Amino acid sequence: MIRIYTALTLLLFVSFSGFTQKMKLRLGEKIGGLAGNLMTAKTTDLSLTSPIITLIVGVYDPETGTSEAKYFPEGTQEGDHIISATFMKNEGVGLYKVDGSITCDGEEMAYVGLGSNVYRFEKPVAKSQKVTVVTSTGDIASFEVDYIPEIEILEINGDPTLPIIDLKEDLRIKFTHPAGSEGTTVKVGLLTDIMGARAWNYFADFKSTDQEVLIPKESLSNLEINGALNAGQVNKGMTQIVVIREKIVEQSQAREGQIKGNCVNAKLQTQAYSSKPVIVKGRQENGVISQLKFSGRHKNKYAYSIYKPNARTGIPFSRAQQFGLASLSISGSTYKKETNSGSNSWSIGNTKYTQTWTRTTTYEFPQLPDKHWEIAMDQFYIKFEKMFNQKLNIPFVAVETITSSEMYKGMFPVDDINTAKKIRKSYKNTSKIEPSKFGDILKNLSSSQTGETKTANLMTATKTDGLVTVAIDFEIGADKDDKIVLLPKVTFSIKGMDETKGNREGTYADGFITLSTGVPYSEELVKKNPNYLVEVLNIDQLIDCISFMITSLKAKEVEMGYDKIWSIGE
Repeated sequence: MIRIYTALTLLLFVSFSGFTQKMKLRLGEKIGGLAGNLMTAKTTDLSLTSPIITLIVGVYDPETGTSEAKYFPEGTQEGDHIISATFMKNEGVGLYKVDGSITCDGEEMAYVGLGSNVYRFEKPVAKSQKVTVVTSTGDIASFEVDYIPEIEILEINGDPTLPIIDLKEDLRIKFTHPAGSEGTTVKVGLLTDIMGARAWNYFADFKSTDQEVLIPKESLSNLEINGALNAGQVNKGMTQIVVIREKIVEQSQAREGQIKGNCVNAKLQTQAYSSKPVIVKGRQENGVISQLKFSGRHKNKYAYSIYKPNARTGIPFSRAQQFGLASLSISGSTYKKETNSGSNSWSIGNTKYTQTWTRTTTYEFPQLPDKHWEIAMDQFYIKFEKMFNQKLNIPFVAVETITSSEMYKGMFPVDDINTAKKIRKSYKNTSKIEPSKFGDILKNLSSSQTGETKTANLMTATKTDGLVTVAIDFEIGADKDDKIVLLPKVTFSIKGMDETKGNREGTYADGFITLSTGVPYSEELVKKNPNYLVEVLNIDQLIDCISFMITSLKAKEVEMGYDKIWSIGE
């Protein structure tokens, strides 16, 4: 399924806060609330839902005034324990209001909008909590959410009172790590006001430890909420910092009996918050980074562009041990007809003459056996794989390891075509891992927030850290000497997952190359020699350009601190 990430689906209950007084909704909140209400439907069929059950063992200071605070139960105070149940649509975009009763250990959970029910405990809890759902038609489900210890900030930069955070300097933070904290994740964020809304802007996450943790200054440039021209910059002056201890259990990880019923892709999460007043000053040396992206021309022949998101979701290549090829295809038109027409007029004496003309140009590339195209793709992949192994020390698993996985079923196959006018072939029966047809895209839209996506499950099953997709497309044309040539362009994407970060998904790189000049060819030779097509398609030069792009991106991510950020606490 394609997961939709919008302001709506970030969902107020993934990150909770509370405050005790009513506040006037800001513009951004009004728009978000309106959209949420319009996208919320009623249901009694729990199989349509992907629930998120969240237990919060200690909320942060309600005086922070974050935008989700209005969804907190009335009277919520710092340190309160709360539980919520949000029902996302498993297929399609939006949320569900469950028609029925939702309780926590027998206590009714109040509906607060956006498909969410909430309950505030009268006193702190110290054990797991059970949420039971009974619809008006008798459909039943239950979820038991684990307890984790609370968290408290002890010191920041050695100061236990009112720490000063300079955005251009490293940050040291110390927090409690009692028994039961092992294996939990800790996140750190500062407040951000943007578009009339206030939210925590996270910049670091790491496994909980009983040691003081150093957060490199580069993290403060790689914010979760970010944009061009420093959009998403953290608030300066007197503000607040938050740390979250978090444990997430996906449905496949749940112990027997922890999740019961017909719900799909249920997600159980437990969070503990601690906030502290701080003074934020200075400016990040690199400003707010939303992405690493650069473009240019390689050897004056190849126009290229390569992209990687900032270090919140941009995975450094150093984290990868092996990749797998998920998709490789080649396609293009081998026939093109261009017709141009015009007219010229002139006068001799009192007589006007007009001449009209029509010129038709036909470009034809010979129809070749499937084997020719298969060899071209095979040579491309061999060189592509070798380049990654040599340049980045990242080997690839066998293609068959990917395509034979049970998790590979249900991907989107390429429709093979080989006619006098068009070619489309896939390599070794690989399929697209994302839909390209409009109908498939619509069918695969989902608001589900589960981390158990097709690609994540495939990487887990095949023990790979990244899945590579490559598409080679070409156009037929002519060079300056009117020789027919093929002009290839390549798009590639490497999506990844880091198991040391709780199987967090991200992107290693997305790239694009297009060739401005092609190679004139011998029609007789291209028909006779299947390896000659490799030369006609400029395979060696394309690999050389990809190598340049990847190694340049690798150097840039090291320079910008991606490795430091992903190694926090290790």
